Amino acid sequence: MKISSLWTKARQVYVRSSGVWEKMFPIDLVFNGTHEDSTATTVYTHTSIPLVVAPHANRRVIVTTETTDTESAVTVNSMTIGGVAATLLAQVESIFNSGVVYLSMWSALVPTGTTATIVTTYSESVFRDYMSVYTTTNWDGVVGTVASDNNSTGCLTTTVSIGALGAAIAIAGNATNGGIGTATWTGLTQQFSNAPVTNRNHSGATAQAGLTVTCAYSTTPALAALLVVPLNMS
Repeated sequence: MKISSLWTKARQVYVRSSGVWEKMFPIDLVFNGTHEDSTATTVYTHTSIPLVVAPHANRRVIVTTETTDTESAVTVNSMTIGGVAATLLAQVESIFNSGVVYLSMWSALVPTGTTATIVTTYSESVFRDYMSVYTTTNWDGVVGTVASDNNSTGCLTTTVSIGALGAAIAIAGNATNGGIGTATWTGLTQQFSNAPVTNRNHSGATAQAGLTVTCAYSTTPALAALLVVPLNMS
């Protein structure tokens, strides 16, 4: 479709093609849930993960991962979602002494099926794999400038620019010195906050605006990381 004109009003965008104004809609990002495997290994296979959104030619599945380890160079080497090779959108790592918190975000076009098997392969054996899953049918895979932060102060913050009608997914993970601690988000709507094991917290949030993102922990962590990925309309 060739666009000859465009105007916006209150989060609504209209494009004009062949003399007709047509309304464009915001990215319909849907949070599916979280899943954990606490086995220490390299390859994690999560089976029968509900995709929530009905099959669609342009249905994309977005998966975030979080893990902790004692090494300083952990990455996710690859991921498949419903048998489809996923694309890495972004990653961040927080390292302190002999510990690491690693976060990553992946996506794949998965048009068929109501559930999917998600296979995550790390660069080495890690303590566990914790993931969150999202689906959308009107995002074509365009990612804006990724923002991140990592420290050991307990307050993670960054600024991200989200395009018109776009959305964002943010995840944070920490490892604390004492109690588990809780996460408080500003700038986004929190979708989950879990403590998979003692002294660990993993949380996530979504938004549909341009904003400053903050994730503050109630307990000062030994290390923590924040990753914010804007999903933009092409």
